[in-house]
Amino acid sequence: MEHSLVPKQSSFLTKWLALSLLLFPVSILADTNLQTVEGEMRDWTFRNGDVQQLRLQNAYGKTVYFADKNGSTTFANILALVPEDQAEVVYWSRVRDAQIFEPSTDKTAFEKQFRKDAFKLKEEKLIKADWNKSNESPEFYAIYTSASWCKPCRGFTPSLVSFYNTTKDFYQGQYEVVLCSWDQSQTEMIDYMVEDDMPWNGNWKSRKSNFWRKYQGNGIPCLVIVDRNGFVLAHSYDSEGYLGPTSALKRFREILMHAYGNKEERISVPTPAIDLKKLNEALKKHKDAAQKASQSSAPSIAYGPKELLKSLENESGEPIDIKTRLSVSNRGMVTKVELLNSSNPALEREISKAVMLWQFIPALSAKGEEQSAVVSLPLKLKLKEEYLSEELSLLK
Repeated sequence: MEHSLVPKQSSFLTKWLALSLLLFPVSILADTNLQTVEGEMRDWTFRNGDVQQLRLQNAYGKTVYFADKNGSTTFANILALVPEDQAEVVYWSRVRDAQIFEPSTDKTAFEKQFRKDAFKLKEEKLIKADWNKSNESPEFYAIYTSASWCKPCRGFTPSLVSFYNTTKDFYQGQYEVVLCSWDQSQTEMIDYMVEDDMPWNGNWKSRKSNFWRKYQGNGIPCLVIVDRNGFVLAHSYDSEGYLGPTSALKRFREILMHAYGNKEERISVPTPAIDLKKLNEALKKHKDAAQKASQSSAPSIAYGPKELLKSLENESGEPIDIKTRLSVSNRGMVTKVELLNSSNPALEREISKAVMLWQFIPALSAKGEEQSAVVSLPLKLKLKEEYLSEELSLLK
C-alpha cells in the first residue's frame, strides 16, 4: 500500500493521485548532501485541489521529489500537479541540467566514498580501481545488496546483468553499479560475481558501515538508485514494506531514458501534456516537406499554451511588446529564454517557466535532419507593475 500526500476523498481523481504518490522513510533519505539547485519551502497545488507545504528536491522522468516540513522525502507524478507547478518543476530541472553539464572536477561526498570503497573484479580478485585515469563522472549509482546463498537474488541478478550489459555503453558512463554482499566471506562474494558474470564493482570491506547500510534496506535482494549526491531516486523498499528490486530497476530505466545525452538532447523531465503521437506525426510531415523542397526550415511551435503568461498580466494595463530569444534543441525543447528589451530577472524567470512548457518542431536541414536553433519570439503582454522595468515602461 502506498502513502499519499493528499487527504482521503471519494473522487476518482483523488484515488488516482493517491496511487501516484509514495513516501520513503526518513532513515532511507537522510544525509543526502544535495549539491544542486533546491527549491524553497512553499505551497504546491495538486489537481484535486489539495495544497501542501513542500520543498522541491529533485526530478527525473515523471517523478518529482519533495521534502515536507519534517524533512521526510515524498515523491509524486508531475501530472498530479496543476500546470503552474508543473512549469515550476520543468524550469527547475532545466536549471539543474545546465549545472550538471558545467565542467567541474569537484567530487561530491558520495562520489568520493564510492571511489574509496568500490573495487573492480579482475582475474577473480577485487582490485582498487584507478579512478584518476577515467574522466567519467557518473550522474547515477546503483547499490545492489545481494548474496550467493539467496535464491531470489540468484533469480534477479541475471536481469540486472543483462540491463547493465545492454545499457552501459549506450549511456556512456552515466551510471555505475556496486555490489554490497551479504555473503559469509569475500571468497564467496567473488565466486558469486564470477559465476553470474557481474561486470560491475564489488564492496566487501565497508559494506556494513553506516554509510552503506543506509542504502541497503532490511532484506535482499535490494536495489537502490541514487544520484551523485547520494539522493535516493528509487528503492526496493517503501514505507509500507518490500517492493523488490524489479520495481527500482524499472524506475531506473525511466530515469536514464529521460536523462541521457548531451545538453541539447536531454529531457530530464518531459514536458507534460504533450501528445507525442501527434508531435511525431507533425515532425514527419515537416521532414518530408523539407526533403521534397530541399530547403532547411526554422523551428515552429507545435504546442504553445499561453495560460501561464496570463498570470503576469494586469487586465487594465496597456499591451507592451516584449522581445524574447529562445534556444530550441534538436528535440524541439526550449532550453534557454532571454529577454532582449528588459533587464527584469523576475520577468525573465516567469516567462521562462511558461515558455519551457512549449514544444517546437525543431529546425530541419534540407535533408530533414533535426537541428538546434535560436529563434525570436515576440510577445504582447499587459504586464503587472512588479514586472515593469525602466525600458519596458517607456514602451507603454
